[in-house]
Amino acid sequence: MVKVKLKNSWKELEEEFLGLLDTGSEISAIPKRFEKILEIIPYTTTIIESATSNEDNIDSEQKVALVDIELTEFGISFNQISVVLLDIDVILIGRDLLNQLYVNLAGPKSEFEISKRPN
Repeated sequence: MVKVKLKNSWKELEEEFLGLLDTGSEISAIPKRFEKILEIIPYTTTIIESATSNEDNIDSEQKVALVDIELTEFGISFNQISVVLLDIDVILIGRDLLNQLYVNLAGPKSEFEISKRPN
């Protein structure tokens, strides 16, 4: 788990919450409740395909909005990132952001480091 700060830069609102690094997710996602907390306005929708434990695929149309995301523990920020609003309990940092980072996992120590890739 990482500390993540979500920001609506237009309204100057922000909220810190816990997030997961999710290599299985193509796009980052945030809990739906942040739509009201941060007063963000979705600008489109997208179809999300998810796999369930019974091997059925479920497609659903979900809202997409722009937010600023900061991985506060690592001092890494992303501005105006498209995120999907989902009925989830944590922020998911997907491959859209992870592909811009170096993530070093030290499993035996239960530690990890994150740094931004050079441009």
